[in-house]
Amino acid sequence: MEVDAFRLIIKAVSLGGYIGTAHPGVEAEWTGRFADWLRSGAIHFPLTRIAGIDRAPQAFHDLIEGQQFGTVVVELSERG
Repeated sequence: MEVDAFRLIIKAVSLGGYIGTAHPGVEAEWTGRFADWLRSGAIHFPLTRIAGIDRAPQAFHDLIEGQQFGTVVVELSERG
């Protein structure tokens, strides 16, 4: 997804990040809610498995180029 920075400026859009450590008073509540969401399946994280160390360079390239999203795991041996 591309963002048109000029349109953001014209519309006076503000973007801001959130970091939990900036709000230590709610850390326990956040941890509990987040864990509940994970357990219930309300949220999930994309996971891509790549078999073989020989494919690691391409997997890394794809990740930084935005062709993969989430976690990329390079498996070093077959499951069994």
